[in-house]
This record gives sequence, structure tokens and C-alpha cells, in this order.
Amino acid sequence: MGRARAIVGKYCMECSVVTAPRRLTRRRAAIAARLRGIGFLLPTLALQACFDVHQVDPGSGRFVIDDFEDGDLLPKTPLFQRWGCYTFNPAVGIDPAQTAHCDVERPGYKSAYALSASFMLHQRPVYNNAGAALSTIADPMVDLNGYKNIVFSLKVDFGNLPSASYAFIALDCNSVAAEKQKAALDYFQLTNEVNYPIVIGPTDPWAPFHIPLSEFTQPDWQKNRLADGPKACLAAVDSVNFEINGQLAVGQSGSGVIHIDDVYLE
Repeated sequence: MGRARAIVGKYCMECSVVTAPRRLTRRRAAIAARLRGIGFLLPTLALQACFDVHQVDPGSGRFVIDDFEDGDLLPKTPLFQRWGCYTFNPAVGIDPAQTAHCDVERPGYKSAYALSASFMLHQRPVYNNAGAALSTIADPMVDLNGYKNIVFSLKVDFGNLPSASYAFIALDCNSVAAEKQKAALDYFQLTNEVNYPIVIGPTDPWAPFHIPLSEFTQPDWQKNRLADGPKACLAAVDSVNFEINGQLAVGQSGSGVIHIDDVYLE
């Protein structure tokens, strides 16, 4: 049976169970700001904390993050915070032509509710790969190593985005050790591109996915590599993100909608 372990922070003089530094990078600060409904004005923060490890038994080998059947933006588990959406490269608020709006919707995938985000992307010259995401922050961090797969249902309307656009999942893990000293703008994650069919227009079908966690890898563009590999990242996941990379040319704009449902681990 799988187990989700929450790493709970307590400021302390001593710690006999687990100690770990926790850093809030600009990417996670951007996510946190968007989920709280405030602008992206947070500086890079560094917090030194002490963490106890608690095990949470989800029962039946399944850890449900959310099925959205409550009709709200709060995940099923208290280990994750309110769902939200944001854009990246650049973040919401930097370019008024780049926006994201999300909420629960009816119907879901063989259910009453799902979650969706409509987005507008604009590729600026000083950025690469404008995109948008649906996200939930784990607080405290969650250890996913006891599970084999992340399971979810996905529907994407790629709208007028280029045919090279794609969906992927990112599991952020910004507290983990890296091979080199971390820079202020560094963030760390494992990603997996979702093999979702690119069908331009609003008729994209729902598709269920079972993706092995063993297939998540650190993206090549992150030159500062994880010191202890993917398992270390999976042991300290601080957010789960369902993302769209727009693959726009400089000066180009595009819009679309991403929908997710029934997100859990098994």
C-alpha cells in the first residue's frame, strides 16, 4: 500500500527526526501569489526550518489529491492548498496580454465537476516558452516515493496555439539539494510531457492518463542538477502543476483552455 508522507516544518533549536532547509524560490513565490490572488511582487525568500516526518495512510493504496466533486477549488486532502492558475515566461501581471482564469466547471470527465483554466499567452522577446498552468501547492511538502503512478484525466483546447504546443506535468521540489550552490532564481522540478493528441478547436476529448512516477525526469534546461536524483525530488514535492507550453514565436499570441479531473496517486 502506498503512503504519502508530509514533511511538517517547525522552527526549533534542535531536531531529532529530520532537518532540511526550505527555500521559497521566485517560481514558487509566483505560484503562491497567484493562488492567494495577489500580484507577483514577492522577493526570493530563504527559510531555515526543521521538519518532522509524518506518514498519512490514504487507504486502498490510493492518495486522492482532488476529484472536484465538492464543486470548489479546495483539494480533497489537507496536504494540498487551493487550486489556482498562472502564466509563466512571464508571470501574470508583467504582460497584460498574458492572462489565466480558472474555476470548477460542469460537467467533468464522467462526473459532475472538473477544473479548467482559460489562458491567453503572448511571447515576449526576453522570455522563452510562454505557458500557463493549473497548480496546487503542497504545504507541508509531500513524499510521493511510496506510489508508482500519477493518475488524472485531461482535456485541452489548444485554440489558436501552434501545433507544436504540448501539455506536461511538473512536480516542483525546491528544498532538495543540488550539485552546485543554488542561485536566487533557481527552481527544481521533475517533468513529464503528456502525450495528448493535438486537435485544434474546442472538441478535444477527455483522455485518462496513468503516468509512472519513474518516468519523471529533471528537465535538461536546469543546468544545476539534483544532487541525489529524482527520488530525492519525489520525497519533497512542494507543488503539482499541469502546464501548457505554447511554443509561440516572438510577438505571437495564442489562447486555449486546459481541463483536469480525478487527480490521484496509486
